Amino acid sequence: MTAYNIIEGTVVRFYTSTPFTNVSGTITDPTEVVFAYQVGSGPVQQTVYGVGQTWGTISKDSTGTYHVDVDTTGQPGIWTYVWAGNGTVQARSEGQVVVSPHTVSVSF
Repeated sequence: MTAYNIIEGTVVRFYTSTPFTNVSGTITDPTEVVFAYQVGSGPVQQTVYGVGQTWGTISKDSTGTYHVDVDTTGQPGIWTYVWAGNGTVQARSEGQVVVSPHTVSVSF
C-alpha cells in the first residue's frame, strides 16, 4: 500500500486507479460499487454508488472507473480506504493516506 501525505482541510479525490474488470479481464461495471474509509481505529465511513449520502457521492467517470471527493477537515490521522465491487465484478483495492493536522490557520 502506498501512503500519501495530505494536509487536513483538503478535499481529496479518491479514484479507482485501475478500472474494475471481470474474470476475463474486460473492463466492466460492478452491480454495486462501494467506497469506504477508516481513520485510525475509528468507525468505517461508507458510501455506495447511486445511493446519495451527505458526504462522498461516488461519480462514474467511464465504464469501470469511479471517483469520490472527501473533505478531510477535522479528520487527521492514517486513513485506510477501499474500493469494492460486487455482483458482475467482485474486486477490492485498498490504500492509505496520512492526513496531517494543519499548522497555520487562515481566515476567508
